[in-house]
Amino acid sequence: MSQKLCKAIVIAGLIVIAAGGGYAIGVHPASAMKDWVDYATALGTVGAVIAAVGISVRQESLRRESAQIKANLVAASLSPRLTRFVAWLREGTAGLDFSYGPDETYSTSGELFAVLRECGSVKVSLDELSSLAPLPNRAAYRLARAISEYDLMFDEIAVSVRRGIPKPADVPMAEDVAHEWSGRIDDVLALFEIAARECDDAAAIPAESPSGQERYGEP
Repeated sequence: MSQKLCKAIVIAGLIVIAAGGGYAIGVHPASAMKDWVDYATALGTVGAVIAAVGISVRQESLRRESAQIKANLVAASLSPRLTRFVAWLREGTAGLDFSYGPDETYSTSGELFAVLRECGSVKVSLDELSSLAPLPNRAAYRLARAISEYDLMFDEIAVSVRRGIPKPADVPMAEDVAHEWSGRIDDVLALFEIAARECDDAAAIPAESPSGQERYGEP
């Protein structure tokens, strides 16, 4: 409900009160006075309630609009980084051998660690994640989980390489271990891809590249 509509409702209520009271007093000057007071009090109460509801709705609308603007701003900042990270992670892990089937030679833990180390990590603050909450498809929650899962994978493979457990870093993984890592990487990629897409969509219009006219003032 807009602010103008709220004002219109209040004004209309006052007009109705005045018109009804005037009519009642004009027809029955003496007997209608008490009824007019009760009538005006009741309508005044109703008008106040309507106005309060309208103002509350308006404030909530403004709050949502402000939250969406902040979400779009944060999305515009994160979108390039997320898109690049997803491309690097997908390209790097695509070169690893986690294929299903007999007599497969799987990649080593050292090779997986090298890919994750080269991709680096995604740094997103809690405030930025909170700001992304209005985005669809639970993008903020999925991004938070993706970052956590990725950091956990990195720590685990780093420990595996350092300790040589369950196999030395230069020895191919066992089949079950390779398949487990393959599934985890796919899950993390899917989470990052959803978050990157929603950030890109949120920033597509407000943060689009400037036109020639905007850059150079051309007609």
